Amino acid sequence: MDKFKRYSIPYVIWLAIFVVIPLILLVLVAFSSLDNKIDFTSFELQTSHIADAFSNANSDAFLNSLLYSLITTVVCVLVGYPVALIISMSKLKNKYLVILIIIFPMWISMVLRLKMFNYMFSMFDEKFQPDNAISGSVGAVLLVMMLMYLPFMILPI
Repeated sequence: MDKFKRYSIPYVIWLAIFVVIPLILLVLVAFSSLDNKIDFTSFELQTSHIADAFSNANSDAFLNSLLYSLITTVVCVLVGYPVALIISMSKLKNKYLVILIIIFPMWISMVLRLKMFNYMFSMFDEKFQPDNAISGSVGAVLLVMMLMYLPFMILPI
């Protein structure tokens, strides 16, 4: 086992550069007086940034994120499990074609898919509902989250 330790050295270096050092810098900036520029020559220890993180607006956003993720997870399980069960139990010759159709949207960048949904909702708002916008509503956010994460639920099951 000792002869394989040398193979872990690049991983440890990679981990130190891309995880440990940014984490230390994040903690330093979080507890510092640095507002707009990073200048560690005038470093002072402060906790005002931490107090801002737990303000009412941020805590409401955090609780809404938890609620939306819970709803999305439940809907993805309720939709994804039967779809995965149907695909696995089916006697189709081209069962892998159905799986490929589920995988296809994952080949496109998530940012592009989100932009596409936003564009579709804004076009729908302009055309049919100029007074009551769908784009940015809770229902639209939950629908897009479900559509974005549903393949990630179906494929492992």
